[in-house]
Amino acid sequence: MDQQNSALSPRGFFKTLTLLYFSFLTAQLLFAVMAFLNQGSTYFDYTDTNDVFIYAVPVFAVASIVLGIVLYGQQTSELGRKNSLKEKLAAYQSAVLIRMAFLEAASIFGIVAFILKGNLFSLLITGLVTLYFITLRPAKERAEDYLHLSHDEKRQFYED
Repeated sequence: MDQQNSALSPRGFFKTLTLLYFSFLTAQLLFAVMAFLNQGSTYFDYTDTNDVFIYAVPVFAVASIVLGIVLYGQQTSELGRKNSLKEKLAAYQSAVLIRMAFLEAASIFGIVAFILKGNLFSLLITGLVTLYFITLRPAKERAEDYLHLSHDEKRQFYED
């Protein structure tokens, strides 16, 4: 029980969220590097109309980004209705994790397409998704914008 309370304190919350963020990022990068190093032959072609992945990878990437943004926006817009800082932190963490999961899925799909075809175009799309993912690193300042903190919650948020 004490472990759960410390995980939802602002300090524990950001440690957990940062650890999850770097875990997601590391998984994407390691999988991409291993796929590249183990791929026998590679080529770069974005004009092959017979290759379904030329269309599927970018469409899936854009759809994942948009869906992640929409769901994140919906979930963070409801944070003001939460009664306590711990409830707000838990709901914010869920929103961030869902957005990260959508980006991770797009990245993994691009890597799998690269493994199947050897087309570096899929890996390029994965790289762009990963660059966007990097810009979303959790930060207290960013979280504060979405948490709708009362004066007491704001004090508690920065004191811990």
